[in-house]
Amino acid sequence: MPEFNKDFIVVTYVIIDDFYKKVTLRRNINKSVMSNSEIITLPLIDELVTIGSEKAWFCSKNLRNLFPNSCSRTRFYRVRKSLFRITDAIRKEFMEFLNYQYDLIRIAYSMPIPVCKFGRTHFHKSFDYERCASKKETYYGFKLHALVALNR
Repeated sequence: MPEFNKDFIVVTYVIIDDFYKKVTLRRNINKSVMSNSEIITLPLIDELVTIGSEKAWFCSKNLRNLFPNSCSRTRFYRVRKSLFRITDAIRKEFMEFLNYQYDLIRIAYSMPIPVCKFGRTHFHKSFDYERCASKKETYYGFKLHALVALNR
């Protein structure tokens, strides 16, 4: 599992929880083991960190101190599926907060940023090899993701 910053997870959870409180009121709060905000946050962090396996992410022992009360995996995915509309409402609220709701066209673009050539990779321990299918090359370094919005 790749390394991740636990402060980043806490900040993401707080942001999701604030938007969740704007969107809906919590029901059956005394019967649940995990809060809906936690259930919405975990898959989002999974996507941001690019784990690749939901089961590996859910069963991660590295998150026990951040999310000590975890429900069963099947219960987690059932509740996550039922929170689809709320997750979409949070996404819309977040987009409104970022002022992206008025953008008619948005383009997502990614490109590799090689740090060094392969002959020098054994000196660097901070990066992994990645494959860029569009350039048909393997590189050692970062991947840049950019979102371009056209405002009128």
